[in-house]
Amino acid sequence: MGTRRILLVDDDEDIRLTLGAVLQAEGFEVVEARNGLHALQQLMRKELPRAILLDMTMPVMTGFEFLDIQKEDPRIRDIPVIAVTVHAKVADLPGVARVVRKPFDLEDLLKVLREVLAR
Repeated sequence: MGTRRILLVDDDEDIRLTLGAVLQAEGFEVVEARNGLHALQQLMRKELPRAILLDMTMPVMTGFEFLDIQKEDPRIRDIPVIAVTVHAKVADLPGVARVVRKPFDLEDLLKVLREVLAR
C-alpha cells in the first residue's frame, strides 16, 4: 500500500478539488473517485491506498453499496474507511473506522485521518 496514498470518494467536484488540494499540501498522494463504482475501478487500477475518505450519498453507487462490496473483497476489505457524511448512523456500519460529519472542519478531518493512519 502507498504509504501516503488516500482514496477520496465524493460526487461533489468542489469537495474533491478543495479537499484533494489540502491533502496534497499535507503530503498525501490523492486518488479521486466521483462515486462508489468509480472508487472500485480506481482500486483495481492503482496501488492500494492507506485509507478511504467516503461520501455516503452519491449517484451510480452510494457509499453504503461500496461498503457492501468492499467487505466481500479480501484485497480491499482491510483498508480503513472514514465516512464523510451527514448521516449519523454510519458509525455503526461494519467497515467504517471513523465518521466525519458534513459540513466538516478541515483540521478535524485531517486529525481523524492521521489517527486512523496511525493504527
